[in-house]
Amino acid sequence: MNQGNRSRDVSNQHSPGQGGSNLPPLPDLDLPERYEQEDITEISESHYADITPTGTGDGDDEPEIKSRGVFLRGVPRIASHLEIFQNIRGGAIDQVSFQDREGPLMDVNIFFTTHEAAKAYVNYVTNHGGIFWYSERLPSEASLIPSRDPGFLNIDEETAKAIAENFTRCISISRIPPRVSEFQLRADIQSQTRRFRIDYEAFEFRYVGSSTGRTITAEIKFPSVKICMASIETLKGIDVYKECIMTPIEDGCAGPLSELEGKWRAEYEWCKSQGIFRDQRFPIAISRGKEGESNEKVN
Repeated sequence: MNQGNRSRDVSNQHSPGQGGSNLPPLPDLDLPERYEQEDITEISESHYADITPTGTGDGDDEPEIKSRGVFLRGVPRIASHLEIFQNIRGGAIDQVSFQDREGPLMDVNIFFTTHEAAKAYVNYVTNHGGIFWYSERLPSEASLIPSRDPGFLNIDEETAKAIAENFTRCISISRIPPRVSEFQLRADIQSQTRRFRIDYEAFEFRYVGSSTGRTITAEIKFPSVKICMASIETLKGIDVYKECIMTPIEDGCAGPLSELEGKWRAEYEWCKSQGIFRDQRFPIAISRGKEGESNEKVN
């Protein structure tokens, strides 16, 4: 499985036309001035999303808007996108973006499609003492992004409709002609914008034999639903992909939180065997309280 992105500022070599689109046109985007061109590969800023405060009015009686956003603080810069996404479970993802800072660490903004998933994830991470990485002794902390914070993310109407119809940030593309290389597919996806590099959780490109001949299938996990939607529309406007079948696939992050338990325990035991102490906790459900809620203890 290949990760990351090797293409940058590339043009479409198949067809200059983009065709019609039911999606809103991509805006004329600009990177923040503090990012030099050579630094673009180190972070992923989403410029597709409408990032605005969700609260309205100043009164104390204003109903609180529950947050879908999770702020993950102190993630090692060397962690790959795949490794970061492997530590997220409990709900489908709307968007993940990466926030640069000085030193060996960075911060991650995670926006689930529901506030229930965000709250459950924060509680789960906190109850386990945070997320530990490699042999690091200090964990990343998770907290909800306040709904009135300028960094809170609204889902636009088009994306919300797609999510309601079970669209995800992950797609499978089948019947890709053999003359299309992995590099060319990446380049054609990137051709929707020259303003920033599109990164991936995973980009799997494989050849498949069939009764009609050899074709290619690609499974791609984007950092956001919005970028996935725009990428599909971009490919549909290129002649070589006209016969391809593009199908949304399940977001692995939507798996149960319990999937993290075995992973974290195995990492904890390995560190313990190496003499590395980590203050990691593993709550155990021991009884059922009122309304089916579990009472937990920590071992």
